[in-house]
Amino acid sequence: MSYSVKTIGCYISIANKKICARFSKLLEKNKIGFTMSGWAVLHQLWQKDGLTQQEISDRSGIAKPNISNYISKLEKNDFVVRVVDPIDKRNYHIYMTNKAKQAKDLSLSLRKQAEDEILTPLNEVEKKDLERMLSKLNE
Repeated sequence: MSYSVKTIGCYISIANKKICARFSKLLEKNKIGFTMSGWAVLHQLWQKDGLTQQEISDRSGIAKPNISNYISKLEKNDFVVRVVDPIDKRNYHIYMTNKAKQAKDLSLSLRKQAEDEILTPLNEVEKKDLERMLSKLNE
């Protein structure tokens, strides 16, 4: 009897690492100006601009200290600006610059390209099934 130590979680994790590695290479190759970590922040802002660091952390699942570092890098490269909350001066709202808005379509396209490349062994029905099943797990 053959026993595999890989679990479903391992397979999902490995597939995600492959997609992220490919996406990182595509971002670098296309000279987008931010990394995967920056993309994780911008992805949240493309959905709702002006979030606080805490909201970005909550929505992305990335620890707040890491979010702060990612935002600092994005700010340094003119993708975002921090604006002090007028009511609670301890909080900052993060807003995209035009540069971030202009990078959206290309970076989303590159993300899809990375996924498509890694999912090449699956046919279209299998891809849809996988997406549906993973979506159920994340409800």
